[in-house]
Formats: sequence, structure tokens, C-alpha cells
Amino acid sequence: MTRTTVEINLDQIHDDEANDETANFLPPASAPTSVSVTLPKAMASEDKKHKHKPHTVSPLFQNLTTAAHACILLYVTLIIYFCFSGDFQFFTWHPLLLSIGWVFLMSEGILSLAKDNILTGTLPKLIRLRLHWIFQTIGLVLILIGFTVVFLNKNYLNKTHFKSWHGLFGFIGVVCSVPTCLDGILALYHGALRHYIRPRINKFLHIASGVATFVFGGLALILSVYTNWFARHSDNNILTFVVGLALVSVAVVWTLVPPAIACCRHIKGLLEVKTQ
Repeated sequence: MTRTTVEINLDQIHDDEANDETANFLPPASAPTSVSVTLPKAMASEDKKHKHKPHTVSPLFQNLTTAAHACILLYVTLIIYFCFSGDFQFFTWHPLLLSIGWVFLMSEGILSLAKDNILTGTLPKLIRLRLHWIFQTIGLVLILIGFTVVFLNKNYLNKTHFKSWHGLFGFIGVVCSVPTCLDGILALYHGALRHYIRPRINKFLHIASGVATFVFGGLALILSVYTNWFARHSDNNILTFVVGLALVSVAVVWTLVPPAIACCRHIKGLLEVKTQ
């Protein structure tokens, strides 16, 4: 049987990083160590055959992601219009910063990782990851400022905090966003931390906490169209209410789809490893 020699990089053999899509931003500690092993030519050919199959972009998913982009942009534009259509008060910073920080930056930061995204899907993995954490970081800063605004405003007016479902879900989302951000830092440097926590578990924790964060924050966003502020600035127009509800619902639901699918895949992968 004809035989061929294959070079194997020992530094690239980690317990479960073979299919991990998160890049390691830290340089290697030492030069890679390589060994030569002789394998049958048929086996080498089979190995190349199954190595990194190209991702097939779904036209349906691509169109839905594009629709989510449009809904995000239109809803944020609507809220900004409301903010500046009347007297700009201290409380106005809350819907303004939350619409930009959560609806726009957080949502687009998540969608930037999707390969079905016509805006970023063809970019290199490192660029998509960089866009993700930049959008998320700026978004989190704006969200925390916006949350502080509504907290101080309620204190000034002697109103009860977290009395509505909108306020309660928003509070839970903000609280969850902080550990999610910290998880993201750990996931970003998963390669350097692989001796302390398995990269797959590291990444799963970040995705799972991110999904939980966006679920609660998304519920608060959807309920925002039921608030007195939205009703007052839309003049209680039922058409504006329906349009706003549809825009924010599509934006929130479809933004959650890619990380939810990734979370399920990680759970399946972890269960398969345990059963082996």
C-alpha cells in the first residue's frame, strides 16, 4: 500500500478545540513542535476530505437576518424621533441610550458573528469577533448609563422601582449583562486558559449567559411599546403601536436565533463527550 508522510502540529491538538470557532488572540508560548508520522495514503486522503467543510449560507436565514437589520434600524430611528420630537427631559436619556445601546449595538454585535449576515458574513473570523466585542462593550456602557438615568429619575420623583414587568425584566437583563461581559473576556482568551477550563465549556458559558441576558432585555424592549412614554409620544396611535411592536419583536426574536442554535450545539457536543 502506498504511504504518505503527514506533519502533525502538537500544539494544535487540544481536548475539544478542533472545531472551536473562537480565535485565540494571545501569541503561542513557544514554537510549535512537529513530528512526522507515516499513514496510509488512503487515510491521509480521507482526512483531507473531511477537513473544514465550507459553511453553506441559507438564503432563508440570510433574508431573515437582513430583515432583522431593517427592523433594528427602523425601531431605533422611531425612538430617536420620539426623543427629539418634544421637550428633551432628563428621563429622555433612558429610551435614547437603551435604544442605541441595546437594540442597535447589542443586537448588531450578536448578528455580526452570523455567517448569514450580508454585512459581516464574508469578513475574516477575527474581524467578526472584534466587531462583536467592540459593539457589546460600547452597548453595555450606554445601557448602564441609561439604567442609571431611570433609577435616579424614579428616586427624584419618589416612585417605586421595578413595579412594571418592563422595569423588572430590564433590571434582570442589566444585572445579567455584567457577568456575560466577563464571560466574554474569558472566552476571548480561551486558548491561554485551557489549562484551567476547557475551551468548549468556556465558550458555552458565555453563549448561555448571553442568551439569558438578551432574553430578559428583549422582553423589556418588547414591553417598552406598552409604556406611558411610548403612548404619549405616539399620541396613542394604534398603527404606530403595532408597527413599533412588530419591529422590536422581529429584531429581538431573530437576534436570539443564532446564539440559541449555537448554545444547543454546544450542549449536544458536551453530552456526546460525556457519553464517550
